Amino acid sequence: MSQPFLTIITMSIAFYDKLHLLGRTVGRGPIHRKETTVFELIRGNRAVLGQFRSKPGRWTVVVETALGSCPICDTNVTAKFLQFLALEDGESLLGECGSNIFLDEDQQFTPAQEQELRLLGWNNPIPPHAPNWFFEVSSAAELDYLNELTTRTLREVFGLTDTDRVYVSFHDVVVGAPSACPWGSCPSNPHRGSPSEGAGQT
Repeated sequence: MSQPFLTIITMSIAFYDKLHLLGRTVGRGPIHRKETTVFELIRGNRAVLGQFRSKPGRWTVVVETALGSCPICDTNVTAKFLQFLALEDGESLLGECGSNIFLDEDQQFTPAQEQELRLLGWNNPIPPHAPNWFFEVSSAAELDYLNELTTRTLREVFGLTDTDRVYVSFHDVVVGAPSACPWGSCPSNPHRGSPSEGAGQT
């Protein structure tokens, strides 16, 4: 991961740590989720990412190929996924493709598929800061490329067609009391809910 992105993420982690020391909690805002087709997702993806990139604050957008047992906490979601982190500077956006670290064995990428991801333009995972495949955006041209990267990943690596259904959700990072999971106490998975930042969880 490039130094500018590491700097922003590291500063954010320090900020959240300070909030915890002051007795404040850091969680995520309400999760908004909708089911859509791959065709509809691809058609509007560039515009949606552009809007979140320019929004104030930090936003996470997740594209899931299947839902897990808890639609609020996103735990036990093991199918292939993409996620996007729009950072606070209004320019930086991090695209991620979930790596085998977070996928069940029957959902994991084969070595051939991982090579496809590299050839498409995804950067190799670099744990612990970047445990997923990632692509950094800091310009309009890079956002255009991430949009193409998303399209080709869904179709060529995930093997989805235009009529297949996916689930798109988004939320912002909030300071205060995080929303409780109505399904009970769920184990956290910080890299599913907060891409590559390791922060934003209680």
